[in-house]
Order: sequence, then structure tokens, then C-alpha cells
Amino acid sequence: MAQFHVIILVPLLIFATVRIYETLRAYTARSSLAQKNNCKPPKKYPHKEPILGLDLFYSMVQSAKKGHSLKSLVQLHETYGRTFQATSFGETIINTTEPKILTTVLATKSENFGVWSIRAPPATPLVAGGVFTTDGADWAHSRGLIKPCFARAQVADLVSLKVHVDRLVELIPKDGSTFDLQTLFSRLSLDSSTGFLFGESLDSLLETNSIETEKFLSSFNTAQYGVGERVRLGKLRFLYRDKRYTEACKSVHSFIDNYVVKAVNNKPEEEGNKSEPTNPQRKRYILLDEMAKVTKDTTDLRYQILSVFLAGHEATAVALGSIFFHLARNRAIWDRLRSEVKAVGNAPLTFELLKSMQYLRYVISENLRLNPVAPLMSRMCLRDTVLPAGGGPDGGDPLLVTRGQTIAWSTYALHRDSSFWGADVESFRPERWEDVRPRWEYIPFGGGTRICPAQQLALTEIGYVVVRLVQTFKTLENRDPKPWEELLKMTLVSKNGVQVGMFPE
Repeated sequence: MAQFHVIILVPLLIFATVRIYETLRAYTARSSLAQKNNCKPPKKYPHKEPILGLDLFYSMVQSAKKGHSLKSLVQLHETYGRTFQATSFGETIINTTEPKILTTVLATKSENFGVWSIRAPPATPLVAGGVFTTDGADWAHSRGLIKPCFARAQVADLVSLKVHVDRLVELIPKDGSTFDLQTLFSRLSLDSSTGFLFGESLDSLLETNSIETEKFLSSFNTAQYGVGERVRLGKLRFLYRDKRYTEACKSVHSFIDNYVVKAVNNKPEEEGNKSEPTNPQRKRYILLDEMAKVTKDTTDLRYQILSVFLAGHEATAVALGSIFFHLARNRAIWDRLRSEVKAVGNAPLTFELLKSMQYLRYVISENLRLNPVAPLMSRMCLRDTVLPAGGGPDGGDPLLVTRGQTIAWSTYALHRDSSFWGADVESFRPERWEDVRPRWEYIPFGGGTRICPAQQLALTEIGYVVVRLVQTFKTLENRDPKPWEELLKMTLVSKNGVQVGMFPE
């Protein structure tokens, strides 16, 4: 019996000794690194329950129920500064809106920070790979598959988009009756993105929607909501038990797999025929077909294309919705924008023309400042790193972040830093862009190595849709007496939609 105890105890003692040694060595190395770089600890949130940080978690849950979670983050930064440390279920979270830190995390030392441990667990089983959830070599593989597609001529190709916008315009009541413009924008974005990604638009703007399309839309919305809930629950995501989420993920996979199989089985001559299509939509570059030229792994292709769809299919719709939410409440801005649009006359709406319209750019930029599509972001520290700011009582000293700590930032709060944007940060004022030249104070598409590859495509499509509607309708009236109310899914949208009335020329 004693011999048995020895057999058990000796390995345990060796393991404990090794762990103690490794812990002491890491502590010594970190202390030396911090001292060498004059690092100081950040401000800390005054937890009433400091072990798990449940007090702050509960406070944020209550804010979310009231639709004020983003405003609560702004208030926290106003109270504790641009950078402060908090605890979330035993983990250290460095919350920041400091541009110097974001530059380091996203650009100069981006290899020291990752997303896999933050995004992959809550996104499973919907997405188990792809550019949205991976790091390192896997991310480089995914990025390599999609980046060339967004660098080609399809960014400036507006022929396909015109087909869908024409359909949207037809669905807008011409008698000024009230309708939800956000709903139409969501269907527009869905049709446009599926045409580009899969080669076949879902045509949700047509009355001839198939049952299969409706089922996919319902399943995808359920799955997307489930991912958002699992992200917000963090370590408690295991409490999210909803069979509808699991079934929705399976349904989405089945729908996507149909297109994946078609792309994999495409023969060279079939691909060649696509260069001379009779349908204008077929002129566009098809992302899935291009991916299938690189890999024939159907599971990999499913997650690669689904990752892009998950991250970007709603972005254009959300941005358009918030733009018209503000335009409907600001007649002077609408009139100035109409003046610029009318000045181009009947000139074709090309990429170059849209880019030359200055006030249009101001309107889009101001909207993405005030209502960023992705208002919350984070990175996991993969190796000990010295940040150039964030430490000390005023956040001006270097700060050491260690492996396993999370850097979290609110783009929503960053874009409301009054020390840069001025006292009227809550106002929708496109004219402010005549004077400001932000860099890391404004990152609606992220920044550095993981900046959104579809940025130019999104901005072009947004600009095109805005101009088309301004050309077609002389008056835009707000029909919603309520102020902006946030609805956080994976994106930031208006809880009440965009209730407006429009009158044609």
C-alpha cells in the first residue's frame, strides 16, 4: 500500500515542482520586462466582487436589457479613463479606447494577439474555421483565399447591384405611406452578397421567394442570434441551451453545402462559359468558385464561405439603415446631399464618380463614426507584450499585458472621444469631416493586418444605394418619434428599424 502511495505521490510532486518553477520563472521574466520598459499597472475597476467580477457582469446585463450597453461602456471610459482593467469570470480584461494601444494590437505587434480563443468557441458549431475565427497559418490560408477577390474589378462593378436596387426602388411606397426601410436594405444586402459569394442571388426582393430561401433566412437569423448570445455570455455560454440554435446551424450548413458541391464539381469549360453570361449578375466575380480553384475540401470551403457571409452579409444593410435613420431626422443634411447628387445629373454612377462626391463621403463617414457596424472587438494576448500606453494613473505610461489577458475595445466608445471629436460627439454632423483627419481614432473596418478586405466594396455599394435613392426621391420623412435605440446582435442596428415615408420626384 505504501509503495502504491509512493507511485502516486512522486509524479504529483514532480508535476507540482515543475509548475511552481515555471510560474516563478514567468513571474521573474515579466517583472524584469516591466521594469526594463518602465511599465505601470493600469487603473482598475473597483469591483465589489473582485474574484469573478460578477458585479460588473450583472451591471452590463442590466444595461443590455435596457438597450444601453454601449452607452454604459462610454460612461465607464469617461469615469476610469481610456484604459482600465476589469475582471470577467476570473480573467483579466484590459478595456481600452487608446489609439496607441490599438495601433500596437492591430498593426505593429499584431502577431502577439489572436481571436481564435475568443471567437471560435461561441461560433461553434455554426462556423468551425475561416477568416473570422482563426489565427496564424490557418488565418493566412483563409485570408489568401478571399483577399484577391476584393482587389479585382468587381469592387467597381455596379451592374449587378443595379438589378437589386431597381427591385428595391419598386417596393418603396410612392404615396408617402410609412414603411420600414431597414427591412428592404436587409433583403437588398442579402441578394447582393449571395450573388457575389455563391454566384446565385437568393432574390429575396422578389415576390417569388422559394420556401427553401425563407427556411434558410429563418435558420440563419436564429443561428446568428445564437452566436451573439454565446459571445455575450462569455464563460457562461454553456448555459445557452437552445435546440433551435443547433438545428439552425445544421440547416444553414445543408443550404451552403449545395453551393459548395456545385463549385467543386464545376468543370473548366463551365467556368469558361461564365465569362460570357447573358445575365448581368453573372459578370461579377464569384468568390466560392475562386476558392474552389484553390481547394476541393468541401468542409473547408463551407466554413470559409460561411465565415465571410457571417461577417459581412449584413454590414452594408446596417450601415444604410443608420444613414437613412439620421437623414430622415436632419432635413438640412438631406437637402445638401441632394444638391450634390443633382449636380452630377444623369452621369453614370461609376466607382470613380461616387468616390469624387465629397459630401456623400462625409455622410457615410459620419454615420460609421456614430453607428459603427461592429461596435465591440477584442483580442487575446498570445505572448507577453509591452504596450506604449495604458499604464499609470493617467494611462500615459507603458503597460505590460501578459499571455492569456484580453484586450477589449468599443469602437462605439472610441468614436465618441470628445478630446478628439469635440463636445458634440453625439450629433450627426457630416461637416465635421471637413476639419478632422483621424487615424486610429476612427476604425469602423478595423485596422492593421486584419482590416476588413471588403472595405472598398462596402463603401462603394453604400454610396451607390444612397445616391440612387436620393436621385429617385425628393423627400424623406421620419415617421418614428423614438430616438435611436440599440439592438446588438453581431452588429449594431436600430431596434425600431427605419420607419420613414418617401415621395418621388
